[in-house]
Amino acid sequence: MPPPWVAQRTKLKAAHLIEPPPARVFSFLDVAERWIPDGCFVVHFPGHPEGEPQWNDIPADRHGLGANLAFCDGHAEHRRWKWPKARKTPYTPPENDLDLQDLRWMQERLPGP
Repeated sequence: MPPPWVAQRTKLKAAHLIEPPPARVFSFLDVAERWIPDGCFVVHFPGHPEGEPQWNDIPADRHGLGANLAFCDGHAEHRRWKWPKARKTPYTPPENDLDLQDLRWMQERLPGP
């Protein structure tokens, strides 16, 4: 049974993405192979009541310490993480400032609340 907040995830039409623009909002990405959960990737907005900052799902780092992300405008990017993700577990805080910078980078690429 998924946590209650899964049913409340943000769902927007691409036409409603204004801030940030579609080129800065990721739509899907490589997930760490140990944590391929349920077809969704959860990143909370800063200040979310579930606890913040924390990693909820873990991005892959098997591609040169990075992951490939697709964005809402149709382009894709490779993001090289500042800190390894291979040993992380879901629902854990960042390990250090570099890991926090990676989490903040992900949060900055969410559609506006």
